[in-house]
Amino acid sequence: SLLLAAVAIGVHWGTTGGEFTSWDDEFYVTGNLRIQHPTAGNLSWFFTHPYFNSYTPLSFMSHALDWTLWGADPRGHHWHSLLLHACNTILIFVLALDVFRRYFRTPTPAPILVGAVAAAMLFTVHPLRVESVAWISDRKDLLGTFFSLLSAIAWFRWNEAKGRKGRTLWSGVSLFFFTAAL
Repeated sequence: SLLLAAVAIGVHWGTTGGEFTSWDDEFYVTGNLRIQHPTAGNLSWFFTHPYFNSYTPLSFMSHALDWTLWGADPRGHHWHSLLLHACNTILIFVLALDVFRRYFRTPTPAPILVGAVAAAMLFTVHPLRVESVAWISDRKDLLGTFFSLLSAIAWFRWNEAKGRKGRTLWSGVSLFFFTAAL
């Protein structure tokens, strides 16, 4: 799975040299004083108010963290997006393994592994992923994917869990990640 993450980083490395864009980065990041000054009041505001026609508090928290670490240097913001994409690639691989193991019973694990690697590779190099990685304001897509995948993986764990305690735990974990994805 680390090799898949390395491919994701290698394919999208060119995005790390990009600047902030004039599309939405001004509204979400560079011109957003709540992002640039992450006080307790501003952080709680993210969870209680929609902003620029969207309600994405974890995305704003993520941007506030980036601004705290990197300030107006877009490279750090791009690196964070690239890291999230690499994590999503690994999670696609894990989810594909779960799906293929469940639905394709085979005496040898090789076809399942090959299928999971192919799914993760298709995800990481697909042209539709470039926008989410290159456009800093589209962090919401990366985070939504991240938490959705974690929710789906937890659901598979719930489905395989034995006993009420294990099923209760995994259903709670899945619901938590599903809520975070929203």
